Amino acid sequence: MMGSSARSNRQARTSGGPSAHSYSTHKNPRSATFTSSPTYSSPRVNQPSGFVPLMAYDIVRYLAGSQHEYAYYPNDWTNEDGQTFRKGYYDEQGNHYENVAVENSETIVECEYCGSQTKIVWKAGESPKCPNCNAPLKVDIVDKPAEDPAGTQTQASMQGDIFPDENAGTQKNRMLRIIIAAIVIVIFLQVVATILGYFFSFQNSGYYNNFNQSSYVPEDSIYVEELGRTCYLDGEDYYDEETKCWFYYDDYNGNWKYWFDGISSDYGDYGWMEYDYDDGNWYVQTGEDDWEVLPYFYNQSQLWHFSE
Repeated sequence: MMGSSARSNRQARTSGGPSAHSYSTHKNPRSATFTSSPTYSSPRVNQPSGFVPLMAYDIVRYLAGSQHEYAYYPNDWTNEDGQTFRKGYYDEQGNHYENVAVENSETIVECEYCGSQTKIVWKAGESPKCPNCNAPLKVDIVDKPAEDPAGTQTQASMQGDIFPDENAGTQKNRMLRIIIAAIVIVIFLQVVATILGYFFSFQNSGYYNNFNQSSYVPEDSIYVEELGRTCYLDGEDYYDEETKCWFYYDDYNGNWKYWFDGISSDYGDYGWMEYDYDDGNWYVQTGEDDWEVLPYFYNQSQLWHFSE
């Protein structure tokens, strides 16, 4: 503890996931292998954006017909701007179709009765049926395969890849944010675990009798070995009835302050006392930043203090 010359600088207290529908066992639309990225023959406008897949392998697929070029989205989603889009097919003008059938070509359709998704190869003149429940499949638009440069029709195929436009950037950014958030959460949990470990170790090491710590949080009661009894909080301070003493731990200065009735009360708004282990004297606060050795005429036989 510092001497009285240093006390003038001290602060002192005064008294004042995926759809629930099952997929068809006929041919699982997720099981096919799709290749190539889409190459559009005409500009696309009013397109959905920010596709959010339910599964990592849910990708946007491309289908070229003679009437339209379709982009197939396997699930509903809401983008970062709060816009909601429905699953299904979108043509180059942004028109939406639930199911599309292209003659002699493989497309993904969904049954409105059993909810299963499956792939079908539709042939002209046939009425497509669900392979799960045998219900008729509702088709919003029937198309023919796109023509090749020679002017002959070829079988349309659904080519799948994440679009190399704004969707790709959005998904990459989203994945990056997810990774960063996961790292932050792991670091935060490690910090919390470390703090809790120190806290419990701190308590188990005799926290309330070791006052060389940098912080002190009072509990409702404290056992004072020097008095041989338990003292309880009275407002913000502990109180010992027999010695008429209020006391608290001054976290800022790292020591105990005492208020003895009959001595401290003589100093009005001040009067808090502390014991200096270096010179063996009691000091009393006489002003906001003033401390003096307790005058000799006070009976100090009833004064007590915590051991160093």
